[in-house]
Amino acid sequence: MDKIGSDFDMCLDSIEKKLNTVPLQLQYPVGREKSFNGVIDLVNMKKLVWHQMSDGKIFQSIDFNSNDADFQAAFKKRIELIEKIARINEDFAEILLEKFNMEFDKMNDNILLESYIRKSCLSSLATPVLCGSSFRNIGIQPVMDAIIKYLPSPYDLEKNNYQPFYDESLLMVCFKIIHDHQKSRKRINRSNSKIQLQTNATNTLNKFKPDEAQDDILTFVRVYNGELHAKSKVYNPAKGAKEICDKIYIPYSNELEEVQKIGAGNIAIVHGLTNTTTGDILVHNKQLYDKACHRMQLENKQEMQMSLELANPVYFCTVEPEFESDEKRINYALECLQREDPSLRVLINEEENMGQTVIQGQGELHLDVVKDRILREYKLKAFFGPLNIAYKETPTKSVNQEINYEKILGERKHYVKIELNLFPRNDFKFKFANLLLQNENKSEIPLEKINSLNHGINSALNKGVILRYPFINTDVKVIKFETSQGIPMPYISSAAYQCTIKALENAECVVIQPIMNIDVTTSPEYSSKVYSDLTRRNAMNLQINQTNKIVNINAKVPLAKLRAYSTDIRKLTSGNSTFNIEFDSYDKISQREFQDLLEKKA
Repeated sequence: MDKIGSDFDMCLDSIEKKLNTVPLQLQYPVGREKSFNGVIDLVNMKKLVWHQMSDGKIFQSIDFNSNDADFQAAFKKRIELIEKIARINEDFAEILLEKFNMEFDKMNDNILLESYIRKSCLSSLATPVLCGSSFRNIGIQPVMDAIIKYLPSPYDLEKNNYQPFYDESLLMVCFKIIHDHQKSRKRINRSNSKIQLQTNATNTLNKFKPDEAQDDILTFVRVYNGELHAKSKVYNPAKGAKEICDKIYIPYSNELEEVQKIGAGNIAIVHGLTNTTTGDILVHNKQLYDKACHRMQLENKQEMQMSLELANPVYFCTVEPEFESDEKRINYALECLQREDPSLRVLINEEENMGQTVIQGQGELHLDVVKDRILREYKLKAFFGPLNIAYKETPTKSVNQEINYEKILGERKHYVKIELNLFPRNDFKFKFANLLLQNENKSEIPLEKINSLNHGINSALNKGVILRYPFINTDVKVIKFETSQGIPMPYISSAAYQCTIKALENAECVVIQPIMNIDVTTSPEYSSKVYSDLTRRNAMNLQINQTNKIVNINAKVPLAKLRAYSTDIRKLTSGNSTFNIEFDSYDKISQREFQDLLEKKA
């Protein structure tokens, strides 16, 4: 509200028209532009005035009466607030009729008013709107209070309430990870146990030591159940690993205060969780987790998802450091970024990548942000290859393939006999082969032989046979698996690789491309332009819905046709459109697209 030309009423009108919601004005600004110094609480009719030199930390609550210059304007806005709530809540309207005879100016039950504002928010019938100044930190405290008063708490989401299954034991969620690159924890002021949080990576990388790379991880957690104690052990079901919570800090902006424990409902920063990534859920131990899962099964409760469900990456590019001496540093930077953002995938020196480092992401902007952070935060110059679409290959028919692999090592003759069945399977990601052995108990086969067999099959599926794109939606069953005694494990992997490649060559494989589900919201005057543009991009299943002067267009479009779409639609609609793109499925590419890819590969 301290900006030149700020207009609260215009903002409310814009919210109602563009976002198709009912805005509930809960505050009235005191002053305008440079003179803005507080707000009037329309629910409790209190004036809140902030001290000029306190940086928003000190404010005064003043009783508001009819002698105040802003009283009449603010009281009128309060009546409008009550009218809006009465229109969208029949129960509230009936109470007003019974108690106040629909005379809104006599409505003085502020607790009742707050309860129906909250009810409107939980039902998505209305949106509370407050005002302030971010530059001078005016209005921050009322916003925090409004979040607690009006927005849903975890207990309002009964279908996702898993706390009862864990009784009084620990249940917490990791929602953010940062890296305190300056190691500021080592410079703790012991008098008040507070430290200054810094995340500039420059100093760390100048004296980078690989053995200290795990020491700068700070994990933001929220405790939903039980208590978390410093130096305690926790279990990560998603990773199947035990972790130690070395230290616990309470964050106050960029200051951290060390504590020994935190209880349910609190947010804290934990140091010492090296395997945890963003989105993981942590519990006290494996026994309590298994017990909770068993109780969920008995009550037919859907099992709790213990980590983020991530879509397949649809873009990838190669990364190379400018100097060979920076290779460890850039690998460390990518490791940090991947821990903070699990939707980013990093393949470092994988055999199928021919020794290159490859980053995979959810979109163009996603990878652009990663590139920018490597340069800006880690001060590393790197060469990034061209942005590529993550095409895949898949078989179209089932194939049985057999191989007799023989090789002489020294004076001994070694052999491997494999017969496998390779077949298409929708929405399936291959991890290991299903052994269907008839003449031998698979439990008698040494684990290292099974691992070598799966390694060979995986290597073949990751390389492809048409344009060397990885295979998906492919499953493999091993029907026969015989080896000589004392055979080296690489021989088994080699035989499995060759057998799988031959099976793929006979399975009539095709190249498939990512198909994205796109949802565009625009005004009626631009809808025909957006529709025509999507049609030009080979859009399928186009659907148009119009409600309250807002047009929503939904379609499925090949990712290859959506390059630079954000820039194009901004120009096309003069910035009057928003859109959301997410992965939908894979589909076979056309013959023309295949020829284009073939030329690029050549």
